[in-house]
Amino acid sequence: FGCMGAYFVFLNRNGELFGQGGKMQMRSITQTLMVNLVFGFRSPNIDNWGHIGGALGGAFMASTFGPKLYVMGTPDGRRMVVDNPTFRLPRYIEQIPEQTFDKIGQTLYRVEKFGSTITRNRRIEKRRKRLKSLQEKGQTIDEDDSDNNTTNRKEMSLDEYIQKKAE
Repeated sequence: FGCMGAYFVFLNRNGELFGQGGKMQMRSITQTLMVNLVFGFRSPNIDNWGHIGGALGGAFMASTFGPKLYVMGTPDGRRMVVDNPTFRLPRYIEQIPEQTFDKIGQTLYRVEKFGSTITRNRRIEKRRKRLKSLQEKGQTIDEDDSDNNTTNRKEMSLDEYIQKKAE
C-alpha cells in the first residue's frame, strides 16, 4: 500500500510527462486500492488501518522526497528530463550510499587480493615440500617439474625453481 500510494503521487506530480498513460495507471492504482480495502473490510483478520496508514505514509514520502520531473531544453535544441525535488537532503547524507559502496568494493578487493596471496603461498609451500622430498631422495629437479628421467632439461637449484614458478 505504501508503494502504491507513493507511485500514485509520483504519477500525479509528473502527469504532464506521462500523459494519458499516467492517468490510466492512476485509475488502476485507485481501483486496486479500493478493491483491497473492500476485501479488508469484509475480513476480520486484515488490518485496514495499517494499509491506509501505509498508503498515506508512502504518499507523504513521495510528495516530500520524490522526484519532480521537468523537461528542459538544451542550447543545442535537445530536450532532457531533470529532477527538481521539493526537499533535498544535505549532500553529506546523499553521499552515504556512494561512500558505502566504495568502501564495500575496496574491502572486497582487499579480501580477493589477500585470498589470492594465501593461495599462492600455499602452492609455493606445497612445491617446496615436494621438491625437498625429491632432493632428499637424490633426484634432480627438472625445469618443467615432470619426471626426472629425461636428461636434456636444464637442472636448477631448489631456490631457482621455486623463484621461477612463483613468477
